[in-house]
Amino acid sequence: MARLKDCIGLAVVTCVTMRSAPAANLSTFGASYNGPQLQHVDDNARKTDFTWDGAGRTKSAALTGAEQPRASHTTYDTAGRVVESKFGEGDAVSLTREWSKTAFGYGAVNTELPATSTSIEDTHAQSWNLDHDTLGQPIHAGIDGSAFNFDHHFDESGNVVSQLSRAVSVSTRLWGCLIR
Repeated sequence: MARLKDCIGLAVVTCVTMRSAPAANLSTFGASYNGPQLQHVDDNARKTDFTWDGAGRTKSAALTGAEQPRASHTTYDTAGRVVESKFGEGDAVSLTREWSKTAFGYGAVNTELPATSTSIEDTHAQSWNLDHDTLGQPIHAGIDGSAFNFDHHFDESGNVVSQLSRAVSVSTRLWGCLIR
């Protein structure tokens, strides 16, 4: 048996129950919506809750019903860019144990693309500096405090024509030597 709900002209499933021959429930599924946005899902013993910001972007998703509740949280700036993304143990409001977090910084030159990225997993942190060309393709990525950097060079069609990894100081010409 399935129940449907009309959500902005679309029929979405809000409840499903699967039963065996003697009418024992094998599986249940339920979903609740606030307009077009999914708020809550019940799938047997697992429950997932979602929160949204005013622009309709997912702020958090939390899964409960397992040994450890799992959650992810995303923060946006006023321009709609992801500023921070993190996940770990917790609920839709907060994390009790953060497993991973990535923060993005946006420079003045290609403001829609991140110029820096800092990732933290448990106690290990790594920061990247990023450069992009006018098409938004990454042309440089380097780890702060490390000799590991790599650069990509593109032709007019957007193909990678060379890449350089400064950690090993080897330049590879890709397309010119492979095609000829």
